[in-house]
Amino acid sequence: MYNNHGVWTNDAPTGGYSRWMELGLDQHTLPMWLRDAGYQTALVGKYLNHYYAEHPIPPGWDEWHAMVPGEGKTQLDHYGYQINHNGTIVPYGSDPQDYGTDVISTTAMQVLQEFSANDAPYFLYIAPYAPHNPLTPAPRHLNTLDLVYPRTGAFNERDMSDKPSQYQNLPMYPGGVINDAYSRRVEMLLALDEMVEQLITYLAETDQLDNTYIIYASDNGYLYGEHRLRNKAYPYERSIGVPLVIRGPGIAANLNRNHLVGLHDLGATIAAMANIIPPVAVDGKSLLQLGTKPTVRVDTWREALLIESEAPLSSYRGIRTNNAAYIEYSNGEREYYNLIQDPDQLENMYRRLTEETQRAWSAWVEALATCRGAECRTLEQQAPPVVQTATLTPTSTTTPTPIATLTTSPTTTLTPTTTLTPTTTVTPTNTPTRTLINTPTATATDAPTATDEPTATNMPTNPPTATAPANSPPDFNIYLPLALR
Repeated sequence: MYNNHGVWTNDAPTGGYSRWMELGLDQHTLPMWLRDAGYQTALVGKYLNHYYAEHPIPPGWDEWHAMVPGEGKTQLDHYGYQINHNGTIVPYGSDPQDYGTDVISTTAMQVLQEFSANDAPYFLYIAPYAPHNPLTPAPRHLNTLDLVYPRTGAFNERDMSDKPSQYQNLPMYPGGVINDAYSRRVEMLLALDEMVEQLITYLAETDQLDNTYIIYASDNGYLYGEHRLRNKAYPYERSIGVPLVIRGPGIAANLNRNHLVGLHDLGATIAAMANIIPPVAVDGKSLLQLGTKPTVRVDTWREALLIESEAPLSSYRGIRTNNAAYIEYSNGEREYYNLIQDPDQLENMYRRLTEETQRAWSAWVEALATCRGAECRTLEQQAPPVVQTATLTPTSTTTPTPIATLTTSPTTTLTPTTTLTPTTTVTPTNTPTRTLINTPTATATDAPTATDEPTATNMPTNPPTATAPANSPPDFNIYLPLALR
C-alpha cells in the first residue's frame, strides 16, 4: 500500500519514477521474483510516470519495450512517442500505423512468439496507454460510436450541501459533453479488444491457452459527472472501483465474485500462480481461492480495504467495507455512507454518527494506514465498528435512490478503462495454465522490513489442483491487459 512503498502520486517529489528510484524500489519487484524462478519476463507499454529515454532499463526484465515521450510530446500522446526497445530508442510518427495501441499490440505479439519458442515459462506485462487522455481513437474507429454514458443517481448530484466544502460549489456537467467523451474513450478500447483477440487466438492456435493465466485489470476508476466531479483519484465508487478479470488453470468459468479485492493483491496472486514465495513482505493476499473454491464467505475473506490518495481538491484516506464507505480528508472534513441504503453516496451520514462511532472508524483508518504485511491482512478482516447514530437533523434533503447492487460485474470488458481499488472480482472463462497479466508491477511489492518476515501468507492454503504438469510452470500474460504462463 502507499504508506509502505512510499509512492503516493504520479509526480515528484511524492511519486513517479524519481521517487521510485529514490526509495530503491526497483530492487524489489515482481519481475525479479519471477525471473529468479526461471521465468522469461517482458514489459510492453507504460512503465512509470516520468520514465524517460535517458533512464536505464530496470532490473528483472529480459525484454524491455517501454514507451517514452517523443520530442515536444508528453508521455501520454498516442502519436509522436518513442519506445525504448531493449536500450535502443526508436521514434514513431503520426501515420495511422504509428498509433500507440497498435504498435504495442505488434510488439507484444513478437515477444509472445519469441518466448513461446523457448522451453522456459514466461511473464508478459502489457500496459497500453489507452484509454487514457488525450482521447485519441485509432482512425479506423473514430466516430464509429454514439453512446450515452450510463448515469447513476450520483450524476450531477443536486444537493451537495453535505459534501466536503471543496466540492459543494462545483458546476454541473453538460450531458452531451460527457456522452461524446465517453464514446471516444470506448472507441479507444476497440483497438485494445483487437489486440487481446490477436494474442488469445495465437495462444489457442499454439496450444498454450490452457496453460496460461490471463489477468485483465486497470489502475484507477473515473468519474464522469458523478457528484459533479470528472477525473480519477476521488474516494467515490466509480473512481475507486475497477474491473478485474482472471482466467487460468482451476478457475471456474463464468464465476462472478463480489468480494473486496485490491490491486495490492495481484503481486501475491501472481506469486501463487507461479508457485513462488515472495522474498519480501507484501500487504495483499492471493486471489486464487476466489476462483478455485466453490464458495468463499464474503465476511471471512475481507471486511475492509484502505483507500487513500493525493487527490486534486483534497487528499484523503478512508475505508471501503462490504457495506459502507468512510473518508477522512486532509482539511479535517469527513464522510460516511451506508452503501446498502445509499449506493450512490448521496447522503453523508457522518454528522449523525455518535462520537464513539466516529472515533472507532478513525482509529481503524489510522491502523490500516500504518500497518505492514500480515498485520494489514489481519486488520482487513476485523469486523467493522458498530455504527450508532445520534438524533440530528439531516444536512441534506436528498432522498437516496437504492440500487440493487454494490459492485460491478465487468464480464464484457476485456480491457478496463479505469481503477484504484477493485470492489468486484470477476474470474471468468476457461482454465489456462499460462498467464497473460496486465497490472502495475511497479506498485505490486513493498521493500523488505525487519519486522515482517517474508512468508507464504499470500499463497493459497490449498493450491488449485488443475495446475500445469510437473516441470511445466504456468505462463502469465497480463493486460492493463497482463499474462503468466
